[in-house]
Amino acid sequence: MRQSAARLTGTYADGQSSQSLPAVLLVDASSARLDAGDREVIFALEDLAAESRIGNTPRVIRLNGSGRFVTKDHDQLDQLVTSGIVQGENKGWIHRLESHWHTVLMSICVLVVGTTAAFIWGIPAVAKAAAMALPHETTAAVAKLSMDTIEQILGGESELDTERQDELRARFMASATTYAPGLPVRVEFRDGGILGANALALPDGTIVFTDELVELAEDDNELAAVFAHELGHVVYRHSLRQIIQGSIISIAASVYFGDVTAGASVLAAAPVWLADMAYSRDMELEADDYAYDFMSAEGLAPHHFSDILQRLTTAHYEEAGATEEDGEGKDYFSSHPATSERVARFEAR
Repeated sequence: MRQSAARLTGTYADGQSSQSLPAVLLVDASSARLDAGDREVIFALEDLAAESRIGNTPRVIRLNGSGRFVTKDHDQLDQLVTSGIVQGENKGWIHRLESHWHTVLMSICVLVVGTTAAFIWGIPAVAKAAAMALPHETTAAVAKLSMDTIEQILGGESELDTERQDELRARFMASATTYAPGLPVRVEFRDGGILGANALALPDGTIVFTDELVELAEDDNELAAVFAHELGHVVYRHSLRQIIQGSIISIAASVYFGDVTAGASVLAAAPVWLADMAYSRDMELEADDYAYDFMSAEGLAPHHFSDILQRLTTAHYEEAGATEEDGEGKDYFSSHPATSERVARFEAR
């Protein structure tokens, strides 16, 4: 081999064992010679294939089935690749990008902004489109699982008189038939248990009122306002959208982190998400808007919604041993808009 041969230092692994040996690779215009301890191997140039340079990480030269040579002599190897003596792709631009801190910082910023945008706008938009495209029949299985889970949280069968349940159900269903025709709406009553005064909307159109909420209301117009709000969640498929959003995030995380079992547990976790439902701010306000339009069409005054909402909020804070003022300061980071904001927005329309 001529004296002008390029000399690369590094380590050699023959591919037959995990052992790596200190080695030298001498390359000229006609052939290459590998010296690794007492081993000497001659290669034709076409037997050498250099992987692309990425920063200053060690570079691999594959030796055509005879193992691989790893080196940090980047400049010499770049010259061999550029001159065509050694096969490989000259992607020096990747190295240049990674060698400049401001480029790396810009890339990180783009990644953070892109990921944030996907979570804030992208995933919700995809979830909304998917939820609105699904026929109502497909939500039955999820709704059944959800109701089974919720039943475990609730206190059991309603203690309201059957006549009282039928009276409220008849009023709600008559309104739903008029203002939301075609929706498979169903109204159920249960003891609130640990949920207390509350109402829930399931993906299949089932709306659950707790006994405590019925008792909290001062008249049926307030319950009609709550029904209008929950019906808004059904019309806009908010619970289904929440499930789809959670599914997308779970699947993306399982793919990213390599945990395939996480994706398989998505459907099983759906009832739990519904049982502990916390709609986003936009969804709550969208349901409020629907309730306002519904109540206007029914001839109900807006204060019925405001009154029951404020009373409901007060009851929940009293149960938690706090006041609404304790929660107002945290509203900026909350998934729910503050009651005062919702009331002011509702009454200003």
